[in-house]
Amino acid sequence: MADSVHHAILTAAQTAIRALDLTGIEDNSVRLIAMPTDDLKTLVVRITDAGFKYPTILVAPIGTETLNPSQGTNVSDDIEYPTLVAILDKHKQDATTNFEQWMEWRELTIDTFIHNRLTITTSRPVKALDQTVQLGPIFDTRAWYERNLMLSTMTVMTKIRRIRRG
Repeated sequence: MADSVHHAILTAAQTAIRALDLTGIEDNSVRLIAMPTDDLKTLVVRITDAGFKYPTILVAPIGTETLNPSQGTNVSDDIEYPTLVAILDKHKQDATTNFEQWMEWRELTIDTFIHNRLTITTSRPVKALDQTVQLGPIFDTRAWYERNLMLSTMTVMTKIRRIRRG
């Protein structure tokens, strides 16, 4: 069992998306990746250079964790972990062929994170306190026009209470 809380969150997000059984997206196309970036411009370049099979959904850490010293207890910390979910497909400048499918993938993915907390399993006790979804662009303009990619993103913020390591 993993001891990294953030990795456990990423894995739980990947599992939740795979469980949606999205039409046209194979389980092995829901990929957990380590792709350091804080902005979509860099993400678009790195994704197209990586040679992924499309359609694909990438799950990755993004940005910075949040730790609020005024929250938690005297033996635990409340930490919020950001998880990027990026839905990608090739489009060849055609905005109609897969439009409804793309929207459904996005809506179902949003729904799963809004209505279901992730099940986080680590070797140390953690308690999921809250989970929110920060929506990114429905379609990223740069990806669309410069890379012929449909890119739709969201960031899932998972707040946990973790017993301090001693």
